[in-house]
Amino acid sequence: MRTGCLLVLLMLTACRRDQSNPVPVGSSPALGGSGVVGVMKPGASHPGWVKPTKASTFQKPTRARNASEQTLYGTWVATVGDYGSRSAFAADRVMLKVDQVPGKDGLSAIVDAIANDKKLSSGCIWLELEQDGTGIRRECAIVNGEPSALDQNDPLSGAKKDLGTKLEWYVEEKPPTFRFHFADDMVVPAVRDGALVNLAFRDWVVAVGPSVGPNKFEMTESFPEHDYVLPTHYTYEIFPQKFLGR
Repeated sequence: MRTGCLLVLLMLTACRRDQSNPVPVGSSPALGGSGVVGVMKPGASHPGWVKPTKASTFQKPTRARNASEQTLYGTWVATVGDYGSRSAFAADRVMLKVDQVPGKDGLSAIVDAIANDKKLSSGCIWLELEQDGTGIRRECAIVNGEPSALDQNDPLSGAKKDLGTKLEWYVEEKPPTFRFHFADDMVVPAVRDGALVNLAFRDWVVAVGPSVGPNKFEMTESFPEHDYVLPTHYTYEIFPQKFLGR
């Protein structure tokens, strides 16, 4: 099945993935009646981003690849809401909204929205993990009900540029925990000092949780440079040893 085309800010198209086994996702509910609580504004310097409070501790081991690393490389996809992590490119183009709840102040509404973000499923995370411990996290959106990796199109020449962030990864097997380090800044929305902010990070830790279906797992995501654990647990579908659309 060929994924459809999505235009984002007249610059992005989701035409790069042909999937013989498309990732099943639910519908994306509209945020009717939402009020703007926080807006992540674009800007080259990103003065509003919170820098890491701790140095990166990522160090890919020199040992032979373990059993998990040898079998669980491939494509990973998760549907997420407004408060999932994203690249700097995507963060510059995202406006965050939450429903106004009677009797709740804005901050309480934000905290509740982050904790229940998996109910929204308005975006997605797309990882391609290579067997050698390298990989890429691609920009992703829900197109015609399916996750689709995005390209950036030059509006004049039509040339396509891959929208992805390179990464390194390895697995600690007991308990099963995936550790990632990105080559460029990523961000995750969080509440700090009573405000909604973007935490800039490069280290990302994903702990494998309970199985919720064939090759589907609830994951706990943490960001050690900020001592932050994402309250919601997104479901990731793993396609071991497969790269969708290649």
